[in-house]
Amino acid sequence: MFKEYGCPEVGNVLTIRIQPNEGITLQVIAKRPGNTLSLDTVDMRFSYHQTFGGHGADAYEKILLDILHGDQMLFNRSDELDSSWHLISNILEGWEQEKGEIPLYDEGTWGPESAKKPH
Repeated sequence: MFKEYGCPEVGNVLTIRIQPNEGITLQVIAKRPGNTLSLDTVDMRFSYHQTFGGHGADAYEKILLDILHGDQMLFNRSDELDSSWHLISNILEGWEQEKGEIPLYDEGTWGPESAKKPH
């Protein structure tokens, strides 16, 4: 929209990094200080390692420690698991009944032609 003012092609981007370098980066388009309209990207970064020092437990180590300590906070409840399996089973059964290919589409498009609804 503001290409003539140097607006980057890539818009605002939120990046969530997982192991081994856990952290979050938010890249936003911002106006440069001054009286003229000039745009550029600005990065806001959070790194667990830089903020808290060291590295936390890896994923398997964390899960095993939670099990040993009886901490169920990050585990699914049985009713959540039942609901998930029910939902996924319905989707799989629907695909089997269709006996066709799952329509795929290219990135950046509006989807396959078969998904378009007439107006």
